[in-house]
Amino acid sequence: MAQLNFFENRCAICIETYTTQSPPIQIMTCKHFFHGLCIQKWQEQCGQNYINSKCPLCKQSFQQQDLQIQPQLLSVIIKQNLKIQCVFEMIDKQEVKLQLDQSQTLQKLFELVQIYNKPHLIDDLIITTNNKSYVFEQNNNLLIYDLNLSNQQNIIVTKKKPIQIVVQTIDNTALILEVQLNMSIDDFCNLVSIQTGVSKAHFRFQVKSKPFDATTQGKLSDLPIGDLSIIHQLARLKGGQ
Repeated sequence: MAQLNFFENRCAICIETYTTQSPPIQIMTCKHFFHGLCIQKWQEQCGQNYINSKCPLCKQSFQQQDLQIQPQLLSVIIKQNLKIQCVFEMIDKQEVKLQLDQSQTLQKLFELVQIYNKPHLIDDLIITTNNKSYVFEQNNNLLIYDLNLSNQQNIIVTKKKPIQIVVQTIDNTALILEVQLNMSIDDFCNLVSIQTGVSKAHFRFQVKSKPFDATTQGKLSDLPIGDLSIIHQLARLKGGQ
């Protein structure tokens, strides 16, 4: 018995699509396939033992060893639904229709979207669809297919909100700055230097017992910093300490 057309790209039990993180599990006796967790819950709710169970679609009996993960089926499903057109609302509220290849990674989607949102950095972008938000991650292995998009679906692109941090300056005043966590530590030091009129070579910082200065590599996100964090600006002593 062939899988019903409606269920070609989604589990017949939960009606949700398959993803790279939850690929289809096939009953080899009848060739129907479902999410692994769904077929397990089906067996439990129906009071079926794991030795002799029945397929939710065709009622054909199967045993536990007849269940096999079929990641290649997911590849077939993705190819069948490869091209899709979605409507993006960009940061400037401009609507752009883009054709997406669902076999590509979420990282590629961010690279495409950034073209329409310059000069914003790719790290500043947030993509929201189906009530879920995604940010750029260099090693994110999610596929566009995993976003469960439909044709002409609306996707909203926004930018990350800056955080406020309090710099307790050398002269003991409170300097409140709005920054993005993806700002480099050197750029942050330059910003404080401009605001205080003190060369960055003459001060260092400390936040939650962690010291850093203009020579520290990385971004603010590498430091224990959050909204309204207090950073202490300290004068450099002779010898660079």
